[in-house]
Amino acid sequence: MTEHNVVAGYVLPQLRVEHSSSGLVPRRDSALASRLVSRASRNSSGRTVANLQAALRSQCATAGEQPERFLRSVNQLLYENTAGGDYATLFFAEYDDRTRKLRYSNCGHPPALLLRGDDTVERLAATCTVVGLFEKWDCTMEELELAPGDAVLLYTDGVTEAMNGEGEEFGEERLLEAARQNCRLSVPELMVAVADQARRFSPQEQTDDLTLIVAKCA
Repeated sequence: MTEHNVVAGYVLPQLRVEHSSSGLVPRRDSALASRLVSRASRNSSGRTVANLQAALRSQCATAGEQPERFLRSVNQLLYENTAGGDYATLFFAEYDDRTRKLRYSNCGHPPALLLRGDDTVERLAATCTVVGLFEKWDCTMEELELAPGDAVLLYTDGVTEAMNGEGEEFGEERLLEAARQNCRLSVPELMVAVADQARRFSPQEQTDDLTLIVAKCA
């Protein structure tokens, strides 16, 4: 945590196997790196995410200065160490507290939601395809500037695809409405409020992990 940002995370794992992971890595230069991973190939096991976690850890030294190279290396390692057809989605972001700049690459992940202080919403959609599926792969980093009061919501599809008893999904619109209703709360309170709404909508045993990361620019 640095001077101008506050971050909180929530993970409710599926009972049988972990399909998602998230992480925050403070850096010495006032930056904060974040990654959110979700296994996307439905016929694979939690091993795909475990392999991706290992690849992220082994290549993290290059993440700050050369994020594109870092992500290409991660893709190559995952491609070489998982079964054919297995892949994962990945949202990688780096926030510089000094400049309030957020750099990110969305590798086939559900779009992050940027709630601006003026009540507008920006969706940080995919900038490249999933990791681990293709040997020849490249990525793009996007950059934007945050302002005081802006909040970023990262989530896995376990949140938006959570179903109620009628087979209806929670969906992005309900997630967005929950975030808007509670965006004036502190970051931990906002995260808990959004997670509680998803769990109330789908109180039965979930079929996928529910993972949220909330960050707010103070």
